[in-house]
Amino acid sequence: MHSLPKLFCFDMDGTLTRIASSWEYLSRRLGIWDGNAEHHLTAFIEGKIDYMEFCRLDAMVLKGLPSKSVYEAIAGIEIDSGVESLVKHLRERGVKLALISSGLSILADRVMQVARFDYVFANELEVSGGMMTGGVKVNVSIDDPNMTKKAIVSRIAASIGLGSSEIAAVGDNWGDHGMIEEAATKFFVNRLQDETDRAMSVFEDIIIVNNMDDIRRYYS
Repeated sequence: MHSLPKLFCFDMDGTLTRIASSWEYLSRRLGIWDGNAEHHLTAFIEGKIDYMEFCRLDAMVLKGLPSKSVYEAIAGIEIDSGVESLVKHLRERGVKLALISSGLSILADRVMQVARFDYVFANELEVSGGMMTGGVKVNVSIDDPNMTKKAIVSRIAASIGLGSSEIAAVGDNWGDHGMIEEAATKFFVNRLQDETDRAMSVFEDIIIVNNMDDIRRYYS
């Protein structure tokens, strides 16, 4: 059996689920993607707006919608069937667990119903009186150096006195590279071949997996 880390950090969208972005999934399910939320993502990718503005604009298109419809849409996202057993295996052996996602906290709450994490960071849509307010609290950013996944992993590790040799991390796209860089044991979920190839070109020691069951077997 491979040596266990003392801290294991997980991405969520595309890693613990098969959908790449809970933001995009929600917008598509609610019919506000084409010609609307789609433009916000394009503007961010092209560098016309920063990540904070992208989140603000994406949250604004939800303003006035019943929160029930948002939660029902998110409920349709399938969670990797191996998450529960992997988290249980690690937790029973004293490993601290962190879920760090630039996705939505309402999906993180669903994941937490399946598997408990010690630390959870995700972006929160604001709700009042059963309606979406159009507000958002950004806890994980792509471009703010104080709120990137890399920065969050570093703070967690420092708070419990761990070095990179005691950390493992798993992600599925370029946005996870900073988090993975902080870990000695690096896993990457093979969802998109271009992303996998990119990770392999950046990290010589990356371990490619198909799902959470593969990680469970790695530590068995």
